[in-house]
Amino acid sequence: MRKAFKSSIVYEQQVVSRESMPAAMRETYFMCDKPPPLDKLNPYREDGKDGLKFYTDPNYFFDLWKQEMLKDTEKIMHDRGKKVNYFVFYTKF
Repeated sequence: MRKAFKSSIVYEQQVVSRESMPAAMRETYFMCDKPPPLDKLNPYREDGKDGLKFYTDPNYFFDLWKQEMLKDTEKIMHDRGKKVNYFVFYTKF
């Protein structure tokens, strides 16, 4: 019986996080002003969206990537449906 394959490549996750920031960058980050309290204006929005998301959105790039992946998957599934089936069996009557 063979051993299961185990890759020697280690993928780092959360490369950009507060814990992995250099000290100088962390100090600058904590000295920054907080975003304005735009969430207090949410009751007055007619579209129901969070007003703070228009100013700052930490999930923006993840959501952008997710939309692109879903679009690619949908395109692949659509293209698979268009493929011509070359394995047609002919029968003689």
